[in-house]
Amino acid sequence: MDQRVKDATNTRRDRSLLEWVALVRDGKVALFVALAIGILAGIAGTALQKTEYQSTGSVVVSSAKGFLSPENADAYPALTDTTRRLLKTPAVLDETRNAYVASAGDPKSAARRRNMATLGWLRNHLTGKQVSITSIIEITGTAPTQAEATALTRAATTSLEKVVGGGGTAGATGGLMVKAFSFGEPKGQVSPTPFRNMLLGINAGVILGIVAALALGARRRVLRRPRDIADELGLPLVGWLRRKTKRDRVAYPGLAEVRARLQSEHVGPLPTALLLTGVTSSKAIGRVAVELVSSMSQSGLRTVLVDADLNARSASAQLSLLQEPGLAESLNGGSANGPVLTTAPLEEKVGVSVLPAGSGATDPALALSGTRLGQTVEHLRGEFDFVVMAGPNLDHLAEVIPLLERADLALLLAPRGIPARRLEPVRMIGDDLWRRFVGVVVLDSED
Repeated sequence: MDQRVKDATNTRRDRSLLEWVALVRDGKVALFVALAIGILAGIAGTALQKTEYQSTGSVVVSSAKGFLSPENADAYPALTDTTRRLLKTPAVLDETRNAYVASAGDPKSAARRRNMATLGWLRNHLTGKQVSITSIIEITGTAPTQAEATALTRAATTSLEKVVGGGGTAGATGGLMVKAFSFGEPKGQVSPTPFRNMLLGINAGVILGIVAALALGARRRVLRRPRDIADELGLPLVGWLRRKTKRDRVAYPGLAEVRARLQSEHVGPLPTALLLTGVTSSKAIGRVAVELVSSMSQSGLRTVLVDADLNARSASAQLSLLQEPGLAESLNGGSANGPVLTTAPLEEKVGVSVLPAGSGATDPALALSGTRLGQTVEHLRGEFDFVVMAGPNLDHLAEVIPLLERADLALLLAPRGIPARRLEPVRMIGDDLWRRFVGVVVLDSED
């Protein structure tokens, strides 16, 4: 069975975009969880961010004769990048720290700035950026308040101007001048950034969620199309039974096609025993069995229905035969003349021969495993062309196995939209018995 399923899976075409979307839909719980985690991470990031403000200033690197002088103008962009790097050197940072502390309005603020403005803090809160390929350096300072950010930027701008070279005075080196022309323009609050944090959290949540949803969807994959169910099982699709309304007696209009296909492809000159089982509810198996027997009887086949689900007894309940003796009594040796059959009239005035489930089977698996089941089936073969056994679903595999051993053919019933993992019991059926399944019949629902 495993090899047949693998072969069917290996020959399946590549998934389309809609099938990938279906996988995400099947694993949508993981997507929602990841998205929620991303949103929470964005909220937490916002809560943990310190409140900070920014201010910008700028300096220009030029000849000591003035920035309009064309002398060595081609070398200024390279010298500007070197000057930008000098902003993070101890010489400039020490001068910046002194100017930043000196600009405090009171001794308490000065002491706080002195303790805060270490070399590491200054390197993290000051940035210099060369504007394109020009000789202009834009300096950005970040601090807990707007006033402090402006003071820090002004201190860094003036310190770079003072240390590297200024105004053509003795401070200028090699004819190079660094001139500040903007000391501190307030840029407002830059942290926390709730919108940015939420956007990053949502994006990360969506990306991780899609990956997780695909992984979970592949594990919890739902088979929505009848063809997908047949491919997963490695069986032919015999029919798709779509219900009309609950009041409709002919609840499965596609059943005539199923019966016709069975008759044309699988019914030979010898009596045939057919088992109905599957991964749907016992109620659905019983309903399909009753209507299949009714359809076969109307087509002229001598057909008997055997309710072999000794636990649920769904077919017997549908025909109001729960109180009648039946298969359980036959398995217990209740009648020397063979099983006691009942004729159940349907609305179409067709009498259906039925062997109800009966009562008294305390251990259905043990009762079905005895030799009397084979004797009962052989007795019915002698009287009918077709013996339809409504078996339990595959959750009761210990009961299905002996029924499969006595059947010539078997149909597997499955509801549309079934998760692929629910087909696992099928893989426990040995290859010899699996060959008796001639196809799968898909139902719109399990009810």
